[in-house]
Amino acid sequence: MIKLIESSKGVILKIRVSPGRNAFKVKGFDTWSNSLLLDTKAPAEQGKANREIEEELGKLLGKKTEIKSGIHSRNKTVLVHGKSQEVRSALEQLAD
Repeated sequence: MIKLIESSKGVILKIRVSPGRNAFKVKGFDTWSNSLLLDTKAPAEQGKANREIEEELGKLLGKKTEIKSGIHSRNKTVLVHGKSQEVRSALEQLAD
């Protein structure tokens, strides 16, 4: 299972994104890089993929999400507003 980093505002989650795919999808977890693997439908231009990540990942986790670093990179860190156990539980459901 992916390691979560707790912060005063929520939980930090690492993600690796493949933009411009057929649909938004969680592909799995990469334990080596400790990242959640995502596909986005939106292309990586003008922040479209970043907005899709914040919106769709937030829906899946049931929490507000914000990209904190990696705006122009495939590797990003996302702040998930919520408690560690709540976020871990939501991620485990995604893995099923």
